[in-house]
Formats: sequence, C-alpha cells, structure tokens
Amino acid sequence: APSNWATTTKLGGGYWDTPNGFGGTSAASPYGAGAAAALQSAAMAISGSFLTPGEVKATLSDTGDLLTDEKVGITKPRVNLGQAVASLQGGGSVAYAEPAGVCGGKSPCYSSIQDALDAVNSGTTIKISEGVFDERLTSAVHKAVTLEGGWDASFSVQGAYTTVGSLTIAGGTVVVDALVLQ
Repeated sequence: APSNWATTTKLGGGYWDTPNGFGGTSAASPYGAGAAAALQSAAMAISGSFLTPGEVKATLSDTGDLLTDEKVGITKPRVNLGQAVASLQGGGSVAYAEPAGVCGGKSPCYSSIQDALDAVNSGTTIKISEGVFDERLTSAVHKAVTLEGGWDASFSVQGAYTTVGSLTIAGGTVVVDALVLQ
C-alpha cells in the first residue's frame, strides 16, 4: 500500500494526523480514484471519449514506475500520472501536407493542411511544406496535434516557414512550429 501516516481531512473539519492513523489500503483507494479521474479527464480532452475501466487499469499499470518491496521481493508499478497522460497522445504518428499532394513520396500525404488536420488522430505531427497556403485552419475536435511548417520538398530539412491565413482552435491542443499566421 502506498502510504503510512498520511495527513488527511477529518469528518467535521480539521486534519487527521495521528501516528499510523491513515495509510495502507485506506490511502490507496482515494489515490487510485483520483488518478483514474484525472486520466479520464485527460482522455476526454485529448480524444473526445472516455477510456473503458480496463483501459484505465492497463494505462496506469503500463506507464507506472516499477518499485520493489524489499521485504518480500515483489515488484509492482507505482502510478506515474504524467506518463499515463502522455501515453494518450498517440505515439508520434506523422502526416504530411503539400499543395500538389506529392509530399516527396511520404505518406499519408494531404494537399491541404485542413484535410490533414481533419484526418489525423491525436498525437500526430503534421509536417507542412514551406511556402504560402491560402487556408484558414480550424481545429474543432478534441485532440492534440503538432503543426510543423517550413519543410523542404523531400521533407528532410526544416529550414524555412509556412504561412497560412489563420488558425482557430475551438477544441483540443495545437502546437505550432515554423508556422506564420497572416
């Protein structure tokens, strides 16, 4: 269990801080419930949907920091909420946008940034060719994406900028790099 002699609130007000008064599985339940609630909130913000109970359990277990109880030699994961939320970001997929829809042979390739933005999953980086796109971008879905402008025709060097008309973020998170809004 995760705690021994934890300070907590008392029924009726004040704090319960007596030696060995609150710990073990009594402390584990609210810690676990809080972590699950925070993870569900992040899942809704990133993907637009909640996780199943099994997905919550697997995510918290799979992303935890392994600790060994030296008394009994058992190793189990301790919740690492930052890692759990980061794992929801989608694992680093890449998509490409270039006006001719060629993208130096890379795929998936889109001829507009908006088409790429609409199509990709949360956690995707969209690499955009350098130059000017006559687009007014809107991100209306709750997902996290990165827009990287300024890529050369082969998408091997990011050395310039990409210019777009505007970017409206009505939902989710959009990180921008080398993107000029005019």
